[in-house]
Amino acid sequence: MSILATFSPPSMTAEQYDEIVNRLYEEGIQPAPGLRTEIAYGSGDKMKVVVLFDSMEQFEAFGQKLGPILEEYKMDPGGPTIYEVHNVIQS
Repeated sequence: MSILATFSPPSMTAEQYDEIVNRLYEEGIQPAPGLRTEIAYGSGDKMKVVVLFDSMEQFEAFGQKLGPILEEYKMDPGGPTIYEVHNVIQS
């Protein structure tokens, strides 16, 4: 079953988000298996992130790789809040 996870860091700028995402691509962690959608939104230091994964197992596997990088950047991801997904419509 797909899951939607939301993150609301206490403080994260677009620049910090971009730096972390670039690092994930450089290390071959991104694109993560099972990741269908990632959305970053907000402004200033109040950026938030939503991810849609095919399964909880794939989400957790990604988190195991992401966690040490966030620790290195001293980034508190704030969350996650996880929801089971009933339906996804994409065009």
